Amino acid sequence: LITNQSKRLKELNSAFHLEKEKINNKNLMPFYEDGTIVGPFVHHISEDIYTSILLHAEGWKSYQHPDVECKMLSPQTLPAFIKQFSRYAEGTFQLFFSKENPLIKKGLGFWQRLAYFETIYSYFSPFWLLVFLFSPVIFFFSLTPPIMAFNFDFFLRFLIFNLLNVVIVTLGNWGIPTKRSEQYYIGGFWFKLKAFLKVVFGGKIIFNPTVKGVGKETFFQRIKPVIPHFAIAALTFIGFAYNAVLIYKNLHPSYSAFVANSIWSCYNLYQINPIMRAAFIKS
Repeated sequence: LITNQSKRLKELNSAFHLEKEKINNKNLMPFYEDGTIVGPFVHHISEDIYTSILLHAEGWKSYQHPDVECKMLSPQTLPAFIKQFSRYAEGTFQLFFSKENPLIKKGLGFWQRLAYFETIYSYFSPFWLLVFLFSPVIFFFSLTPPIMAFNFDFFLRFLIFNLLNVVIVTLGNWGIPTKRSEQYYIGGFWFKLKAFLKVVFGGKIIFNPTVKGVGKETFFQRIKPVIPHFAIAALTFIGFAYNAVLIYKNLHPSYSAFVANSIWSCYNLYQINPIMRAAFIKS
């Protein structure tokens, strides 16, 4: 199957999707089917995107290959998922802060740089997701609206922007469910932030193989990585209760702000809920 697929991709000038590896002077080297070496990459955990960058920089073309040739196992436990997710994030940040950054890599075209930038950019999401997740929580306790210009003009533009965003995402992913992707994107904020700090402060980056079978982690080992998620949920419910008391006593400064931030918080909880529920699943 692999041989047939390799020949099929080679005809499309895209055989590098099935790059192979061999040991050359104890360094890991990707190479083509004919044995031509692409170039060395040592101690890099994102061999797939890195190999693609090297090939594109050399002038190779790539083609979309939508056919399913084989299926593989996904992580079956939350710790295994986090390990894989963190490895992707660490590898992407490692690329960004290296001379192989596709934004400055010689040989890449404008659209290739833009496509790689889109991938890298998504891993910096914790810096705005933290604001997105904690803004309503801060409101519940400070009673200060996160958006001071929340009037009809702002709401109208905000509504148009979100409707266009939904339409574009729907059309761009026609026939493909996007709910889980959005939940992993928002729920993975903490893991991406830890990966960023690890790379920036010189932490040891290693390739951690992902266990695909039944996990042996204890309950605490499954809960520990998502403590920030439970903290957001707990603070949200406490904030709900606190504001409800203020409303009951007619002491709340803005009922409309409370409703808006309540809806905002419910959306946040909906997005991080799968990550929290996964902590209670052994396999």
